[in-house]
Amino acid sequence: MSQIDRYLTAILILGGGVLLGLWLLAGPSREQGSDFESLGADAFRSGLQRMVAEGEGGLVVDGHPLIRVRDDDIFLLARRWEFSPAIELRAHHTYHLHLMAEDVVHSAVIAGSERLLLPGQPQSMTLTTAAAGQLAVQCAEFCGFSHNLMAAFIKISGDP
Repeated sequence: MSQIDRYLTAILILGGGVLLGLWLLAGPSREQGSDFESLGADAFRSGLQRMVAEGEGGLVVDGHPLIRVRDDDIFLLARRWEFSPAIELRAHHTYHLHLMAEDVVHSAVIAGSERLLLPGQPQSMTLTTAAAGQLAVQCAEFCGFSHNLMAAFIKISGDP
């Protein structure tokens, strides 16, 4: 290796180290594709409790009561190896979807959009439902031995 090659290698290594150091000091972007300002963890938990309390239940899906959401703000909690609660939304309606991981890093893929979910850090996005049917929710971040089972369906109802 020539003297010039050694200098170039050293410059690349030092430059990479400086960039990594700056990234670690600044921290990764918290925006992560949010459509609007995300809630704090406490506001997320109280919104989730309110949605469950006000939602019309009755049916049970995968051990969770099916919540018929009446508000435009909807909340989904990710934890090993489930998304909860089970929810029913109206077709052709726009919602503010709030997601949060409870235990480890997860991600949620919904309607072709993915959000990385860090524990205790809610992410928010706009979700517009299509025709009646089901909308798949899938974790795309390895979160443990049963990661491949971490999927859910949001029921989309044609009822107003």
